[in-house]
Parts: sequence; C-alpha cells; structure tokens
Amino acid sequence: MKNIPKLRFPEFVDSGEWEEKKLGEIFERVTRKNKENNKNVLTISAQQGLINQEEYFNKSVSSKDVTNYYLLQIW
Repeated sequence: MKNIPKLRFPEFVDSGEWEEKKLGEIFERVTRKNKENNKNVLTISAQQGLINQEEYFNKSVSSKDVTNYYLLQIW
C-alpha cells in the first residue's frame, strides 16, 4: 500500500508519496531567547503533527510571556 493520502490538493497532485522525517532533519533548535516575543506557538498533535497552537485549540494556551520558549528554524 502506498503512503499517499486520499485528500489531495491541486498543487500536490504529482508530488508522489509522502516522506516521513524526524523533526531534527528539517528543524534546528535555536538557543537564543525569543526577544521578538514571537507568538507563533506550535504544539504537537497525534492526529495532525506539528501545528499552530491557536489553530489546534481555537485559543492560545501558552503563557502570556513566551520569551523563554525555544524557537525552531526551518532549513
């Protein structure tokens, strides 16, 4: 059985099978503090994987001060 989802979006029609990767393969832990107070807080869901917290919970469940949160950098 191929690892291709049934629901497809037009821009992914010819992209083939999905590829599973570990977070460390696509993200790099950034050790600097969140001085910009970036509010794009992510959570990990068993059903949807890494997802924006507000989108998943329909509200913010993070602390008001997120300056000590770790950042992810996509490379």
